[in-house]
Amino acid sequence: MEKQRFLLDTSVFINGWRKHYPIDVFPSFWRSLEKLFNDGIAFSCWEVLEEIRQRDDELLEWVKARQHIFEKPTEDTTFQMQYLMHSFPNFAAIGGSTNAADPWVIAHARQAKATVVTCEEIADKIKPTKPPKMPNVCEMVGVEWKSPIEFLKQCNVVL
Repeated sequence: MEKQRFLLDTSVFINGWRKHYPIDVFPSFWRSLEKLFNDGIAFSCWEVLEEIRQRDDELLEWVKARQHIFEKPTEDTTFQMQYLMHSFPNFAAIGGSTNAADPWVIAHARQAKATVVTCEEIADKIKPTKPPKMPNVCEMVGVEWKSPIEFLKQCNVVL
């Protein structure tokens, strides 16, 4: 039986670093994440790294030292991305918004049979004029998703 893998969305890194688990207060959170990365349980995708690169700060320095956790898209990932964009044409970032990695995260999770970890919450309804929330798309395409807390609990991480 394959071990479950978790693909971390940009929001886990950015919200964790800047809001919920700053490294100077919660170094154990970041050490635990690094262990999950090194054990092959957690990973992310290249497009998440590209979103993190939009701001030159300590988080960027932290992830640059760990670029191996960001997997590049494969041909199958690109196929999954095409499927998602056909199914959800407004899922890509509109007007250059900061959610450009969202469809790639789900496409990569579909390809890798991984669970998406995101700080986004499911929306009661999808508005046709706005990109859908990741949890909604995950549920519609059969990709499991979890909040960061659910992810940490499932991985038996205690801070």
